[in-house]
Amino acid sequence: LDLRENTLTKQLQQLQEERKQLELEKRDAESNMREANYFKLLSELESSLNEKEKKRQAHLEEQRQRNLKYNDDQRKLNNEKELEIQRNVQKQQRSDEQAFHQRYVTYIG
Repeated sequence: LDLRENTLTKQLQQLQEERKQLELEKRDAESNMREANYFKLLSELESSLNEKEKKRQAHLEEQRQRNLKYNDDQRKLNNEKELEIQRNVQKQQRSDEQAFHQRYVTYIG
């Protein structure tokens, strides 16, 4: 009976140790799953941030191109206005010269 009790006690101790070992393994597995989920989430967040940054960069480049076009259009418009002013000044000068010539011819004649 003592031998049987000794055997059962040893088996019980062995089962308890196996149970402790399984609980440790279970905790490790759960910890690993949490860690894996954490890294997966981290990777998804990083991917999302990269995508947002790409969109932001694309938007900034689009804005920059629009600004360049606007500045170019304004420069062309200003050049056209400047040319128009120069033509008007030249017309006025010719008109003034013709009027002066007319008065001179009339005065002399």
